[in-house]
Amino acid sequence: MLARPIQPSPAPAPLPLAVHRALPYAPQTGASLLELLLVGAEIAPPTAPGVVSYTEQLRQLVAESGLERHVTFTGRRADVRELLAAADIFALPSVDDPCALAHIEAMAMAKPIVTVEAGGAPELVEDGRTGLVGPADDSAQLAANLIDLIDDPVRARE
Repeated sequence: MLARPIQPSPAPAPLPLAVHRALPYAPQTGASLLELLLVGAEIAPPTAPGVVSYTEQLRQLVAESGLERHVTFTGRRADVRELLAAADIFALPSVDDPCALAHIEAMAMAKPIVTVEAGGAPELVEDGRTGLVGPADDSAQLAANLIDLIDDPVRARE
C-alpha cells in the first residue's frame, strides 16, 4: 500500500487506523504481510515551539497502535514510480487534494485504488469500477475496502 504526500487531516489519521482494523483479516506469512508505506513529507511542518507536526502525530499513533512493523515512513522519495510498481494497493484518503495527481499516477500504473469521497478523488475514481471509495471520516469503511481488495486479488487486478 502507498500513501503520499503526508498532509494534515481533520480526521484522526484514517489510513493507519484502517490498517490497524485490517490486520486481523490480512494474510500474515511471507511477502503477503500487510505493510503500509507513508511516502512524502509535510510541505510546511510547524515551527512554533511545542507544536507537534502531523508526521509526528502519525508516528505516535502508529506506536500507540502497535503498528511499527507494519508501517514505514519513507520521507520524500524520488523513486515513486518504483514504489508504485511494488505496491499491491494504492490508498490515499486525503481530504484536501483538489487535483489528486497521486491517484492519476496510481491509475497510470494500473494499481487498485482505495480512496475517500473528498477532494478531487471522486472525479477520478469511480467506486466499484476504477477503485473503492468510502466516506472521508470512516476508517472502518476504509479498512473494509482494503480488506475487500486483499481478500480478492483477482478483483484488485481488474
